Amino acid sequence: MSRHLRKPVKEISAAVKQLTSAITRMGDWAAKARALAHNATA
Repeated sequence: MSRHLRKPVKEISAAVKQLTSAITRMGDWAAKARALAHNATA
């Protein structure tokens, strides 16, 4: 059983890592966008 699950679990784990790094990047972009918007209105 566990032998059959090993590959999908690795793929899911890799996908979760990609997702978390993408979310982190989006957070960085949002912070930069807020900073730019704040500077534009100031």
